[in-house]
Amino acid sequence: MVYDKDFKFKGEFDEIQAARLWQLALKSEFNADELVELKEKLLHYQNRIKKLNYFSGQLQAHNLKKQNQDSDEMDEDSSGKNLHKHIENRVKELDGHVKKLHQQLEEKILNKHSEL
Repeated sequence: MVYDKDFKFKGEFDEIQAARLWQLALKSEFNADELVELKEKLLHYQNRIKKLNYFSGQLQAHNLKKQNQDSDEMDEDSSGKNLHKHIENRVKELDGHVKKLHQQLEEKILNKHSEL
């Protein structure tokens, strides 16, 4: 947490994970074309992270709303249950995508970095 707090963002990346990978890539032996391609992939990765954060926030808000309801209101209608299930599924799906993308990008960068 402390490391994240002190991390300075540089360039177009406003997500810590993407910015760190980009900084590592700049220190590696990528040529200009490879850096352009990698930057596009990192921007895509960053957008996935933002989408995951949005849906995670929606899920949290929905869970808080559910907790704050009175006991007589606990029986949620089917549309509310469907929405909650949809958001949960979306969060799981996006989390998987983000983890997979991170692993692929990190592996690609570290392979190039270790060639130094």
